[in-house]
Amino acid sequence: MISGGFEILKRLLDTNEKLVVIQHKLADQETINPHSHKANEAIVCYEGKFEVTCDGETNAFSGPAVVFLPSGSNHGLRSLSEDLEYYVLRDE
Repeated sequence: MISGGFEILKRLLDTNEKLVVIQHKLADQETINPHSHKANEAIVCYEGKFEVTCDGETNAFSGPAVVFLPSGSNHGLRSLSEDLEYYVLRDE
C-alpha cells in the first residue's frame, strides 16, 4: 500500500477527467482476474483482507486500506475474507 493514499485519491478527484466509482463484493477466495486500464485506479477497502497482484508482485492487505494501481499496470485481486466489500476509483 502506498502511504499517503488519501492524497492520491485527492489527486484523482482534482483531475479534469471523469471519476468512476465502482462498488465490488467478493466471497472468500473469489478473484478478479488480472487486467489493465489506461487510467490510474485506487482500491479503497474499509475492512477485510485481500491480496492484490500488480505486475507480478503480490501483497496482502487488511482494511482500512487504500491501494494505488498505476495506469497500464497488470493487476488482479483475491478476497481473503467472507463478503469482502471494496470500492474502485478510476479516472477515465
